Amino acid sequence: MRKTLSYGWLPPLAFLGFAILTALLGKWFWALTWLALIGFYLLACLKEVRDPDQANLFRRGKFVGRVSAGWYITIPYLTDLKIIDREVFSVKFKDVQMFTGAGTAVLVNILAVFQIGNTDSDLRKALEISDEERNELFQHTTYSKVGTVIGKEKDFLSLNRRQKDVETEVFADLNNEARKYGYRAKETEVYIVEERTVTEAERIKIIGQARGEEAKAIAEPLKDNWPAAAV
Repeated sequence: MRKTLSYGWLPPLAFLGFAILTALLGKWFWALTWLALIGFYLLACLKEVRDPDQANLFRRGKFVGRVSAGWYITIPYLTDLKIIDREVFSVKFKDVQMFTGAGTAVLVNILAVFQIGNTDSDLRKALEISDEERNELFQHTTYSKVGTVIGKEKDFLSLNRRQKDVETEVFADLNNEARKYGYRAKETEVYIVEERTVTEAERIKIIGQARGEEAKAIAEPLKDNWPAAAV
């Protein structure tokens, strides 16, 4: 793969040779023209893949491999690089109302951090959904998984005592779910803010909304996904 990309240096080296030759012949206008072409070529074809990103390498439009962080030069119409964004992204919820198993209402703050996995299979799966679809999917999934775990706790005091255990269980559930789409959970934080008192009607309404979010999260993978980027 790197050998394929190294061929990208041939055009600017050829231009440099022409520039030197024309300069030796006293044709300074053409020498400067060749030097300008080198500059334009490098601006258009020199690409940086920044850590932790990777890039798919294509030759004549056909996928031939993957490269890691570094500087690469491509050849127009022959080789190309498609950078894969592996930066982490986060899902946040502030003051979300959920219920314990005994029906106690609690306010919860949630943070979940995700990143594309390292394997070829992970990258293929991740490229099947757009960023917009991904964000919506992981928001619904995070909300659903946290609500399910909190629903297993008896009451507010039990939830407070077991906060770290709750975070550990949420992390495991989210990581298992994220792997289906080529991602990994990097971090989860679940803060139990306070206990709330709500009416029965409010409780039923909130639980109904939570179940709706869960159903949407389950149905999301069944949508027609964007095709993988030639991987």
